[in-house]
Amino acid sequence: MYVNIDLSERVIIKGDRNPARTIVAPEIDLTNPTYHYYIWGKSSKSTVSPKEVTFESTTATSGTIPLDFPISTYYFTLVATEGVPEDLSDSSKILKKAILVAYTGADLSYSTTVLFHLSTTGLNFYGNMDFSFVLDDTWSNSEIADLNANYNVTVGLFEVDTGEVVSSFPSAMTLAGLNNSSPVSLDTYSAIAGTYNLMVSMKKAGESKTYNYSDTVIVAPNRTITATVAIPNVIEYAPAPPTNFKAAYCIDERIYYDTHTLYDGVASTEAADLAYENEYALLLSWQDNSNNESNFQITLVDVSKMFPMPEVPATMTDSTWANLTSGYLGNKSVTNVYDKNCIYAENYYSGSLDKNSSSLILYVPFDVCYIAKIEAVNAAGISSACYATIDSDFNIEVYDTGYGNNTAVYSGKAFSTAQNPCNMINLYKVVYHFNGGTLEYYKDNALKTVEKSIVEYGVYGTYSFFCPISDLASATESSPALLYLYTGTDAMAPSGSRWQRWKTGSSKGTDLIDTAIGGTSVVVDSTYTYQKPNDYTGYTSLYLFARYD
Repeated sequence: MYVNIDLSERVIIKGDRNPARTIVAPEIDLTNPTYHYYIWGKSSKSTVSPKEVTFESTTATSGTIPLDFPISTYYFTLVATEGVPEDLSDSSKILKKAILVAYTGADLSYSTTVLFHLSTTGLNFYGNMDFSFVLDDTWSNSEIADLNANYNVTVGLFEVDTGEVVSSFPSAMTLAGLNNSSPVSLDTYSAIAGTYNLMVSMKKAGESKTYNYSDTVIVAPNRTITATVAIPNVIEYAPAPPTNFKAAYCIDERIYYDTHTLYDGVASTEAADLAYENEYALLLSWQDNSNNESNFQITLVDVSKMFPMPEVPATMTDSTWANLTSGYLGNKSVTNVYDKNCIYAENYYSGSLDKNSSSLILYVPFDVCYIAKIEAVNAAGISSACYATIDSDFNIEVYDTGYGNNTAVYSGKAFSTAQNPCNMINLYKVVYHFNGGTLEYYKDNALKTVEKSIVEYGVYGTYSFFCPISDLASATESSPALLYLYTGTDAMAPSGSRWQRWKTGSSKGTDLIDTAIGGTSVVVDSTYTYQKPNDYTGYTSLYLFARYD
């Protein structure tokens, strides 16, 4: 039997916590002669004790292991270690020395090949760090002399999201005698596998300002990082501004289902619950271009009272921002400024505005129009602003704690429409109550039904109202029919009647086409007459009720 193995993408953490300045252990190469491979497991009949196996490479990231096992059903564990563990008879002790691990089940009655994907997932063990520090060529000789004579220079390791000191790495260790030729070395320290911020701080005696340089460090389980950190001159330099600041929304299944993919699978009770949700997930992403920021700050301004928005250039500028927010900035009821303490905000979900960060997820209310900007901040000042754009989809990976653990991927959808020239962040709901009717359509040759209500989502611009078709035989998921099937004594129409119009507020409210929102469009097709409202150009949620008479 052959065991095919390859390297999982999760060996190195990727995504929003892996900017260009990242210190990692050397790249994994499965052909490394110092690596050893061990396999063990259980079958339906017996336990397979740990045994060392020989890796036969096909590439640096894949290969095979020849094995000979009796036919049975197995659950295997395959481990790679760097060096030989002390006790080869105890699988738990081998696992504690693992740099990679893979798990799989196999029924050898049907297959002679088993596939393993090696990764670091679940290996929450310590890794080592050997750091040394040197000044780069941005320092003049006089600046180096001033640094060593008048500044206290320290280094520390910090948690990415909270900024808390990593307990296994001594805080505020002094770096003395820094120069641009001979690195100053630290002792070897360790930390649980994961992603951290390594920060060098420079504070002049008698002054309050602290200047920081930081790198992202990814600690690998049971491996050693050896790195020389080149420190640039960041004293009195404001940070470079972030770029590519993007905003998108996520209909997150933690809260509710995305009915933009329409109706299939959305039960009536779920849809009814959606009508009362008042927040959605706002995804914010940017590119960190600085190496000396203390943190970022994001400003969200509620400009709903300016609706309808004035015509402004598609690209926001400082002057445009100033004009749009005149009278709003400083008003806490409409302006929210988030900084590295955003993790304590009630509407915080994930991400960070601390140094080296590049994404944030907040919960914000429906029916509000925001514009947004981001700036980098340090002791020397604030960078120029980068303004949010809303015209692209993007994903944010949210990492569990630990090195290479599982992630949740949040898929952001663009707010943008052609009618939104000012990159305004807005999402609203349109809730359609069926009022005794049933939505019906055919999918995969089967009749599908949805009772009570559906919820759709709109962004500032134009929204086309949902109008069910009249012919059930032609109904599809994208063009369903809405039939009145209620037969009680207070029935509003004969059972089998087809939808004719939407009313606002309640089933006895005003016809939508008779409001300023809906216009006055009436459509007559071959079988019945119905009211087709004009497109909606507002920004607040609507609650509509079907009528069939």
